Amino acid sequence: MKGASGGRSGLWLVAAAVLAIGAWAFWSTTRSDGTGGGVAGSSSSSGAAAGAAPSSASSSAAPKATNAAAPGSPEFIRKVLDDYRAAAAYPPWSRIHDDGTRYKIEWNKPVVSELPFSDKVGAETTYHFAADRAHVMFGETLTSWIEVWEKGDPNKRLPVNIVTVWVMLTGGAKPGRSVQLEYKDVAGDRRYVNKFVPSAFAELKEPTQVRIEAEVEVDGVKKLLVRDFTYAPRQVLTIVGITDAIADGSVVVNLEVDVRDAGLYTFEANVFDATGATAIAYADVNQSLAVGKVVVPLKFFGKAFHDVGADGPYLVKDFRGFLRPSPSANAANIWWSDPRSHTTKPYKRSELSAAEWDSEEKRTKIKALEALASASPSAGPAPSASQPKEIHIDENGVAHEVP
Repeated sequence: MKGASGGRSGLWLVAAAVLAIGAWAFWSTTRSDGTGGGVAGSSSSSGAAAGAAPSSASSSAAPKATNAAAPGSPEFIRKVLDDYRAAAAYPPWSRIHDDGTRYKIEWNKPVVSELPFSDKVGAETTYHFAADRAHVMFGETLTSWIEVWEKGDPNKRLPVNIVTVWVMLTGGAKPGRSVQLEYKDVAGDRRYVNKFVPSAFAELKEPTQVRIEAEVEVDGVKKLLVRDFTYAPRQVLTIVGITDAIADGSVVVNLEVDVRDAGLYTFEANVFDATGATAIAYADVNQSLAVGKVVVPLKFFGKAFHDVGADGPYLVKDFRGFLRPSPSANAANIWWSDPRSHTTKPYKRSELSAAEWDSEEKRTKIKALEALASASPSAGPAPSASQPKEIHIDENGVAHEVP
C-alpha cells in the first residue's frame, strides 16, 4: 500500500514531466544554433540576437484580467496538454516554417541595430557597429564597420576617432586581447571599415568565445562598442555528395560528408518550393561522427508539404551546423557551412504522409499530463452564473464583462 508521501512523490514526478514538456515546447520554437541565444550579431547595448525571430504578440492589444486557471489545477494541466498536443503535431527535429522560425532562414544575417551614441541635448547621435555575418567559417573574411551620425539623419555622418580596437577572447585558457584591428574611412564617407580573416591568425587557432571591442570618440564623447561573432579556426568537415529519397512518408536528404574532426555534430538545412520563394520546413539532427566519410540523413517531415500545399521538386539549401566541444573542454562550437543548393526529384505531396507526428516519447508525455490532470485537486467550485467569465479593460480603462 502506498503512503501519502509516496503518492505525493509520484505526483511531483509527473509535475516534473510538465516542466520538461514546457522546456521542449520552448526550445522547439527558439534558437538551436548553439550560440546561446544572443552571441552572434549583438551589440554592447542592443541585447538583440542575430536573426532573432520577432515576437508574434501584438503590443497594441488591450490589457485583460481573466479568471485564469490556477497553476496545478486540472484546468491548468489540460491547457498545458492542449498546447503540447498542438505543438507536437510536428517533431522537434523538423517543423513547418512560420514567423517564429525566420531565424532558421536568416541564420547568418546579424542584426544591424541603430543605437544611441550620445544623448547630449541638441547634439544627440546614433551609431552602427555592424558586420556582414554572425558566423565566420574557416577561410572567410569578416567585414565590420563603425559609423556615427546626427540623430534622425543617417546621411549626416560624423568624423570618428578610432582610439583602439581589439578582438577579445572572452573564453578559453587565456581570455583578453588577441588581435588588434584597424578601421579606415577608405571611401571618404565617414564609414570606418575593417576586413580580417579570423582563421588566418595564430592567436585564434583554438575555438573560443570572442568579440570585437572598439573604443571610439566623437565630439568629445567616448564610448566602448562591442560586436560579437563566432569563427571556425579550421575546416572540421565537408559535404562531398547529396542525394534524396522518400522514407517513412517524409523527404530525406542524405549528406555524404568527409569528417576531419571526430565528435558530436549538428546538421541543419531548410527546404523550399521549386522557386525558392516559399519556405516549407527545416530539419536538424545531432550525430556523433568518427573521422572519415559517412552519410548523415536530414528528414523533412511529410506533413509540412501538405500544410504548405507544395509539390516537388523541392529546393534544399542553407546547409550548416557545428561541431560541439566535449563537455570537459573550455571551448566554443566550430561552425561549418556549405553554400550549394540541392534540387530533389519531382515528388508529389500525395507520396508523403499528412499524419501528425507520433512517437513513444509523445505518447508518454501526453499520458503523464493526463494522469497529472486526474490526480490534481480541484481548483474549487465553478464560478456562479452571476460571476463574469472574463473582465476586459478597454483603451479608456473601462471594465466590460465578457460572457
